[in-house]
Amino acid sequence: MGEIEPAVYHVVLDTGTGEWAVRKEGDSRNSGAYARKESAVRAAIYLAKKRPPCQVRIHGQDGTVLREHTYE
Repeated sequence: MGEIEPAVYHVVLDTGTGEWAVRKEGDSRNSGAYARKESAVRAAIYLAKKRPPCQVRIHGQDGTVLREHTYE
């Protein structure tokens, strides 16, 4: 059997609303939106830990990836 491709959750700034969004790669809708980046990061980590293998990529305001965490 092949390896399972890990899901990837991104924490990104939604420039339209000014909120921090959690978006699962490949999904068209947000998994959640938060006023504070720290809240979005906690939510993304919670989702990733529930469904390993997963990655969380935390982006800065300019969209660049600042940190990446892997949960297996």
